[in-house]
Amino acid sequence: MTFTWPEFLKRSGLFCLFSALVYFPVFQAFWWRDAVGAFYFGLPVFGLAQGVLAYRILGPVLRLVWWRVFVVAVVLTPATGLVFAYVGLESGACLFMGMPLIAPAQLAGIFLAKWRGRNSGQLNASLLVLVLLAPQVDMAMPYPKREQIVRTEVRIDATPAVVWQNTLTIPEIGPDERVWTFSHNIMGVPQPVSAEFRAGTRYLRWTEGVSLHEIVTVLEPARRIAWEFDFQDQAALRAVDPHISPNSQFTRFRQGEYLLEPLADGGTLLVLQTTLDIATPLNIYFGAWAERILQDFHKSVLRVIQTRSEAETL
Repeated sequence: MTFTWPEFLKRSGLFCLFSALVYFPVFQAFWWRDAVGAFYFGLPVFGLAQGVLAYRILGPVLRLVWWRVFVVAVVLTPATGLVFAYVGLESGACLFMGMPLIAPAQLAGIFLAKWRGRNSGQLNASLLVLVLLAPQVDMAMPYPKREQIVRTEVRIDATPAVVWQNTLTIPEIGPDERVWTFSHNIMGVPQPVSAEFRAGTRYLRWTEGVSLHEIVTVLEPARRIAWEFDFQDQAALRAVDPHISPNSQFTRFRQGEYLLEPLADGGTLLVLQTTLDIATPLNIYFGAWAERILQDFHKSVLRVIQTRSEAETL
């Protein structure tokens, strides 16, 4: 088949359409109840199916050159994902975390389709079974659990008493107080908005309408505050990201704390620490993403506390 732009665009649209048809049974399998579809096991399954589809749909117009098919598939997949993100089915975080796992599976699917050639009946049946089983496997699999502690610190030119007042309660953060981070500005992860302490609980608000509670377990004025996370608004968490929740069987934020250490020069070393459990088939990989996202979140909050505390000291 000779390459023409109209034919290429038509086949690209068909690839995106069939990819969407594979997406729904894999990633939105449990939309009717309080659970998500597949994610971890589903990513390579989805990529494998996409690779086969790409070779069969895009291959003819690209002269069956595997690397051309692969490049186009890798470009079209996040483009389709952006459409799902726009309608609230996905998020930027999912796209960034998922593509490094989907792309190798797509390549495997392309070579699998190339190898099988016209003998595709058995391959189609196998892929259909995998697509239907993926969410069942993810929800039932007892993945190994890993505890992770993310710690961030900042030096503040203010006394612990001043820093404490700006830490316990954080009035609404203005646009000019925000710092640029990869997680918030590129991935679209919700940003901190405010924190209010009342009767042993800190009430937090994030952007995108997310709210959560921190049940205080340790309160030592001007020294330490520790808490356990309490996610009251599950609907808001799912609205932000239907797959990656801080309160799920795969990722669970357990506790956090602020530590204030007085320095010899009258300043304060402020530490923010979060402890979470990760249970996935790739704990090291997803743990690295958790580290990146939490470090960005910590830095955003600590910068606000630092700026406000030092302004009061001037």
